[in-house]
Amino acid sequence: MELVSVESIPYPCAPLDVNLPIRMAIERSQTIGHIVSTTLEKLPLVYGNVKKIQRVIQLLIHNMLRISAQEVVVTASVSDGFVIVSVQENCEPSTFGQKMRLEQLVQSRSDGELAVDLLLIQRIIGQHGGQVWAMPHAEQDRVSFHISLPISMDLAVVEAENNISAEK
Repeated sequence: MELVSVESIPYPCAPLDVNLPIRMAIERSQTIGHIVSTTLEKLPLVYGNVKKIQRVIQLLIHNMLRISAQEVVVTASVSDGFVIVSVQENCEPSTFGQKMRLEQLVQSRSDGELAVDLLLIQRIIGQHGGQVWAMPHAEQDRVSFHISLPISMDLAVVEAENNISAEK
């Protein structure tokens, strides 16, 4: 597991429950008329900037709606020391293909706004010690977006997580 140092992120950060920026991004998307749903579960904390992560999720929702979907689903889970946030259209998950690098997705589309958004997302998530990828859909012009953020193992974060658990 890769630890994220405070010095590697060029803006204010704190222990963060990823569900907060997910909810904020969904609420913002819904206020402008988009259909976005989610099912959230309790997740370990990551170390990050809530506004930057919210912006990333909003950009992923926006681009998903622009390129393929009528309705978007945002999910989050834990895998191998990372919190994984997925943004995909509301369809059967088994129809998704192999992992696609963002560069391949950008090269396969002539959409300049999508390219800029994805590169911005990749930069922000990279600064947080995570990764970004896309999964192509079995049908043409469909894709799901995914980001990973390392679970924070910083002592202060572990203490904060324990305090939150003790309060419940």
